[in-house]
Amino acid sequence: MRQLLRFCVLGICAMLAPSAFADIVIGHVLPLSGADAATGKALRVGAKAYIDQVNAMGGVAGQKIVYVVSDDASQPAQTVIRARELIIKDNIFALLAGANPTNLHALAQSGVLRKYRVPMVSSRDGSDNPDALARARQVGLVELAPPQIYTPALLEEFKDALAKYGTPGEQPTSTALQGYISAKVMLGALRLLGDEPVRSEFYFLMQHMVPDLSNHLMRRGYSPA
Repeated sequence: MRQLLRFCVLGICAMLAPSAFADIVIGHVLPLSGADAATGKALRVGAKAYIDQVNAMGGVAGQKIVYVVSDDASQPAQTVIRARELIIKDNIFALLAGANPTNLHALAQSGVLRKYRVPMVSSRDGSDNPDALARARQVGLVELAPPQIYTPALLEEFKDALAKYGTPGEQPTSTALQGYISAKVMLGALRLLGDEPVRSEFYFLMQHMVPDLSNHLMRRGYSPA
């Protein structure tokens, strides 16, 4: 009886212990229907190409990246609802930004990102005002834009990834490139956390990422190390 009890206790502990090899879930709330559907689908093409490339090369910290997309039908209120669902039900680690700046800021201002310590990364610079960008980061929205000098190299990198990992017929548009860059920066930053990334630590890192570091992650080729 005592031996049986010991096995039961060990089994419960094993179930409760966090797995070192659990998947890292990245969420993306996109307009796959409605007025902005074309933009949303293109962003999905780019983000998926980079994530598939990373998984083919071993993932991040030995963990597979799971990419989960939810349709907000181009409605800001739905962006907030869908993001909350991804956070609570899918336990996402972070969010890639959607298509419409109005929707992005509705989500940031809702307090959902800050409450759950989930960063949302956008490859578009939503403002030329440093104070406005700093305020956005305080509520979880990290807006980054690569200097134009890096764009040609990033585009060629994206084309190669799309040819290898994309679906036949998908095009390397400028909007799809934005999705690719967002995923590249996000996963590049995630690698900085080491072998056991924690969501709250990632939120803090993205809030305080300086432009020099974000630019480095954008132009850096993928390395599984």
